[in-house]
Amino acid sequence: MKRDYYVSQLEELESSLQFLVKQYGFAIPENKIIIHVATDKYTMKGIAEKIHGISISESLVGYSTDPDLTIVVFSPGFFLGTIKHELCHILINYTWGAMAPWLSEGIPAMYEVSKYSDSTLKVETNWRAKVMNGALDHNYNISLDSLIKCDWLKFNAQSDSLYNPGDWRSIMHWQDIFVSTFWIKTN
Repeated sequence: MKRDYYVSQLEELESSLQFLVKQYGFAIPENKIIIHVATDKYTMKGIAEKIHGISISESLVGYSTDPDLTIVVFSPGFFLGTIKHELCHILINYTWGAMAPWLSEGIPAMYEVSKYSDSTLKVETNWRAKVMNGALDHNYNISLDSLIKCDWLKFNAQSDSLYNPGDWRSIMHWQDIFVSTFWIKTN
């Protein structure tokens, strides 16, 4: 039973990769993309220290590195959301290099909760929708101009005096999805 589940997850991941390549014209790296899946945060932290020599935040659930095409995720149950998110980062950076935060995070955030079906990767609602809807209920919005002009330092800020601490980044990521989706559908 477990083996069938893992095989189906790997097939989903391969189908997702092929869809993303076809949909966006991503180049598949010549070298293999290596994915390390940790079943607990302690193991993920150990992988990050051993492989990349870095100390990661306790809140981090995944990261990817371009030089060695590695994805490291915390995923008990081998769920694919964070893996798909990080896979998008690797494909974007391999194909086009560094990009504006709204696009570099928007596409991965859009596909982190998705399901391959009928030859397409169908985007499903994720946790970011709840954050965004709550923000909109309180008239808390970030202008499109500030989103597009946002640099990585501001984008990655945990809090800002203009925004509620901790909420700004989640709302910014969700708006990335809207902007990316609009851009993708109109081009």
